[in-house]
Amino acid sequence: MRIRTRTLLLIGGMTLGLLAIVYAISASLFLGRFRRLEQREALRGLEQARNALAGELDELAVFNHDWAAWDDTYEFIQNRDPEYLKSNLMDETFSGGRLNLMIFLDREGGIAYAKSFDWRRGQRLAVPGTLAEYLRPGGPLVTGGDQDEHSSGILLLPEEPVLIVAHPILTSTSQGPSRGTLLMGRYLGHAELSELAEQTRLELRLTRLDHGEPEELSREARDQLLREGRLARALDQKRIAAYAVLPDVRGQAALVLRSVIPREAYAQGLTGVRYLVLSLFLLGLAFGVVVMVLLEAAVLRRLSRLSREVAGIGLRRDLSARVEVSGKDELTELGSSLNAMLAELQKTAQTHQALTNAIPDLILRLSESGCLLDANRPADPLLDPPSPSADLQDLQRRLPASFAERSLQELRAALASGGLRIFEHRQQSAGGLLDYEVRILPIAAGEALEIIRDVTERKRSEELAKKELLLREIHHRVKNNLQVVSSLLYLQSQQVGDPRLAAILEENRHRIRSIALIHEKLYQSADPGEVRFAAYLRDLANNLLIAYGANASMVRLEISIDEEEVLGLDTAILLGLLISELVSNSLKHAFPSGGGGLIRIALERTSPEGLRLEVGDDGVGLPPDCDPATSRSMGLLLVGLFSKQLEAVLEIQRQAGTRFVFQFRSPR
Repeated sequence: MRIRTRTLLLIGGMTLGLLAIVYAISASLFLGRFRRLEQREALRGLEQARNALAGELDELAVFNHDWAAWDDTYEFIQNRDPEYLKSNLMDETFSGGRLNLMIFLDREGGIAYAKSFDWRRGQRLAVPGTLAEYLRPGGPLVTGGDQDEHSSGILLLPEEPVLIVAHPILTSTSQGPSRGTLLMGRYLGHAELSELAEQTRLELRLTRLDHGEPEELSREARDQLLREGRLARALDQKRIAAYAVLPDVRGQAALVLRSVIPREAYAQGLTGVRYLVLSLFLLGLAFGVVVMVLLEAAVLRRLSRLSREVAGIGLRRDLSARVEVSGKDELTELGSSLNAMLAELQKTAQTHQALTNAIPDLILRLSESGCLLDANRPADPLLDPPSPSADLQDLQRRLPASFAERSLQELRAALASGGLRIFEHRQQSAGGLLDYEVRILPIAAGEALEIIRDVTERKRSEELAKKELLLREIHHRVKNNLQVVSSLLYLQSQQVGDPRLAAILEENRHRIRSIALIHEKLYQSADPGEVRFAAYLRDLANNLLIAYGANASMVRLEISIDEEEVLGLDTAILLGLLISELVSNSLKHAFPSGGGGLIRIALERTSPEGLRLEVGDDGVGLPPDCDPATSRSMGLLLVGLFSKQLEAVLEIQRQAGTRFVFQFRSPR
């Protein structure tokens, strides 16, 4: 990234960061105050709505008092005169008092008269049956005293909330004793709330707590509302709501009253903050333009000229060129340092030739066009001798064609980058494929050294090492997989109820373990292609003795083999399977009734290419008519099969037990 671009980004970033800080501080200080102001305004409007609601209750209480403290009502409770009802409790009475409910209770709490009326529609309604629990003696609406006092509040009925007022029935002079209670109610429905909203000029809403809390509030805000009784929260960018909990006649939270007002104060504050940030942005923009003009004149223009001059020197590879130096500041010191460095490079350019003679590899000094300027061994076998008509210095005529083409490509890349280039090349020669490691290093303007090293032997060693490592890993994985198969067969044999089938699985498990042991010895061996058979044979025989539970004091094992005997993989696997079958057969059948004996395994060379294997025991021996070629025993069938694969000559000796003798070819 150029300095001019970086400077512009730095100034722009600082300006934006400053604006972000200013906006954050302004939002925290000013907008925070506006939020608190609008919250107080919202709560004030909510309090106005609550006062209007209280006024409704007071109005209802006054109306109720006029009827409860009246001699006619006092006498009606006593004599239940129908004329009182006919002349006083007309529909017009409910409409004039905006009543929805009127109930007369006698002193014992019995209902003397009850009427429910929809004064807005002029329709008589059924008296809510859920009122009964509130009208019992001692209830919140039953006034038992003789005093001129009333109780009022909100009654939460399933139909609708009701503003309710209860007053003792007294004489016109408010004297007792009380003959009962007069209840008057007004439904607090949508129409009543709309009139209240129109009266207060607020957007009002009532939410019943038994139907759920306000959904727009978070759980924390709901808990705070129920705990503190009131709360103010912004609904969106344009409106703020205030909430208050209204208790019922029992003093329990029943309703949530919400009032909504516009966020005018907050909107004005937000507009002011935005104007402030815009003003600062314009100021920062002007400041950045001034700074860039000054930097361009004092620094950036001179840096750009210095950069062009240095690039020109690098392009021309002319170490004798110098950059222009003027002024007395840091840029002047930088130009002087560059000139001093160019002078030192010019002095050291001539020392590189001497270094080439101290290196045993083939070293060529090349020009940018690929001309061979010099070589530490002009008669090197890699360089073809020039023909009389060929240019001695032409690299493309001295090196093999593919080698010369790759060298020219890397030469141009090295001179362009000014750094070391390394590549490898494989070349066909009369003696076979040869591998070369080539390093190209620029040493002067338009010149480079090409160092060619023969790494054929190293490459061959590395490839052999990789193949050997891969082969060891293969043997290791094969051994692990065979171990897994052996374990699976063992688990299966434990689940089989048939002893004969379990024995077959166990025999196959021994065969697999003998092959796995071969691969284990291979990846542990110095040569992963050959097996030291003596150690393998001992481990195999001991594993079989342990597997068949043979008593070491009863069954003796004798192994005779040259400790240095090494076999190939195929021969070792076949011999391992063959010996496993014969030793297993001896352990199972040669020593019946828990008797002991000797099992002997011998492997010896009869010639450099011949081997003789003997596996036998001194047990009861094979039946006279038993022939591996015709036997139906799986073990003997496998012995015959493995013998054929080895191309071995098999001889069975039946004197003093049984001995299987195999003679076959296996070159060292």
